[in-house]
Amino acid sequence: MRIWPTILLLAATAAAAQPAAKPAPLEAAESVTVTATPLPHRSAVDEFIYSYPAPVRTTDKIARWKRAICPVVEGLPPRFAAFITGRLKAIARNAGAPVDANPACRHNIEIVFTTRPQALGDDLRKNHRPYLGYFDNLHQADELAKVKHDIQAWYLTGTVGFNGFVRVDNPRADFLTGNNGIEGGQAFYAGSGGRFSNGISSTLYNVIIAADLSKLGDYGMGSLADYIAVLALSQPRNFDACWEVPSITNLLSKDCAPDRKTATLSDNDAAFLYGLYKMGTGNSIFQQRSEIRYFIERHPERK
Repeated sequence: MRIWPTILLLAATAAAAQPAAKPAPLEAAESVTVTATPLPHRSAVDEFIYSYPAPVRTTDKIARWKRAICPVVEGLPPRFAAFITGRLKAIARNAGAPVDANPACRHNIEIVFTTRPQALGDDLRKNHRPYLGYFDNLHQADELAKVKHDIQAWYLTGTVGFNGFVRVDNPRADFLTGNNGIEGGQAFYAGSGGRFSNGISSTLYNVIIAADLSKLGDYGMGSLADYIAVLALSQPRNFDACWEVPSITNLLSKDCAPDRKTATLSDNDAAFLYGLYKMGTGNSIFQQRSEIRYFIERHPERK
């Protein structure tokens, strides 16, 4: 997917209208330093595992990136944009997520800093509706397009068949791939795996993240980069939860106790992403959650 002209215009307007949030040292972008936190109780970890990742509606499985990520940042000066993309790629590599090393790669993560995020949502609704995510009717599309958070993400997922072909999870998204929404117009077969896997899995296909510059001035660029990285690499059930485990995902949660918020990626976040990218994508969601817990407990920084 390429950023369309309307988004570029919104981003450029935002960059000119308001300075960016205070940056963290730019040399830290390509290295990952996490905030050490006390080992949370197992029940708190289970709460996060069962409640944070959203199961994809079409498969009832947890999605992660299968194709290499290719992020782009619009609406910030180049050095700050490079810091965020560098930080995102470093966190992805540490978690085991695939990263596209080609500078000319096709963007599949668009991060837009703007003072008019609702204009972006409206443009998606009007001109690029499938990128809002899965919906059954236009009323649901209207609700998806509403910007209700200082940083908000829209997720387009795909179902990966037993033969490896990807079907975009939206009946209106045929133009993205081919016949019947399948890459290359190939035939799609679910196949059969076994007791814990039916041979299909879910993948993140495209992620658009809108960050409201008018409301983020009190946060450092490092904190925003880490928060955005977790959103870009995993699909949360909601953006308002306050988890018991200390987490960067609590950064913007209202009425969340300070001891549950971290200014950078926490070791809990790093362990979760590690588990997410170690789990079997074709397994049942019950098995996936069990595997995430297993790998969280065995994350290298927890040994």
